[in-house]
Amino acid sequence: MRGVLRVDHGRMLDRLGIEVTLLVDAARHGVPEARVGGASGRTVRESVRHVGDVCEDALSWLGVDEDDAARWASGEGSDVEALSRRVTDRSADLLAELRRRPPDDPCPTWWPGDHTTRFWLRRALHAALVHRTDVETAVWHAHATVDAVLALDGIDEVLRAWLAHRLHALGVVPQSTWVARVQAGGEAWLVSAEACGIGVHRDDAGGSVDATLSGTPQHVYLWLWGRLPDRMVTTAGDHHVIAQLWSLLRIATR
Repeated sequence: MRGVLRVDHGRMLDRLGIEVTLLVDAARHGVPEARVGGASGRTVRESVRHVGDVCEDALSWLGVDEDDAARWASGEGSDVEALSRRVTDRSADLLAELRRRPPDDPCPTWWPGDHTTRFWLRRALHAALVHRTDVETAVWHAHATVDAVLALDGIDEVLRAWLAHRLHALGVVPQSTWVARVQAGGEAWLVSAEACGIGVHRDDAGGSVDATLSGTPQHVYLWLWGRLPDRMVTTAGDHHVIAQLWSLLRIATR
């Protein structure tokens, strides 16, 4: 059985900076109170604020800049321009800290599967990436693009850290037992729903399942995050299982 997907650390560091830049650029061209599509429910302005919050949260867990966090929390402005400055500054602070420390440096996190600084880089990157696609789609009315390698890593993160762990932390259990396969870009994951919760494992065996969800890495990634409709992916098997997977993901990622 294969382990957790790993994307090159330097690539992830570079991409976080790029994603924040793209997010800010799109937001500055949009209507601040325009609603983004999909499951987010946020506006353009709220999406920028949220990514800033994620960077702030990561810095807090890393024990960095508590005084600066208090300064931002005390109110540095809530318009898009002020929030754009905030996410730009705080993502830069986060990148500086993550470049200073090795990716396997131990630190506290909320996911038992990874207690290293790598977790916070991954979390901030995928927050920026998903919300960048939200804002770009809302502003330019066209589906944004996602790098395939990062999308595969994001599939792994949302299934393991959010669907499996967060549901358990919330005390939410499936209503029935089933096994679904999620596959994209030559990779596959088995999602097992049992009375005790959700289990997620990388899949090499290719055994029988109740339902299958597949598509391009980008489409599967964004579907799992509630950003694309069912028609953008391919499903097979019991449609009730796909519906339950969708519903549980919305609880886990809200």
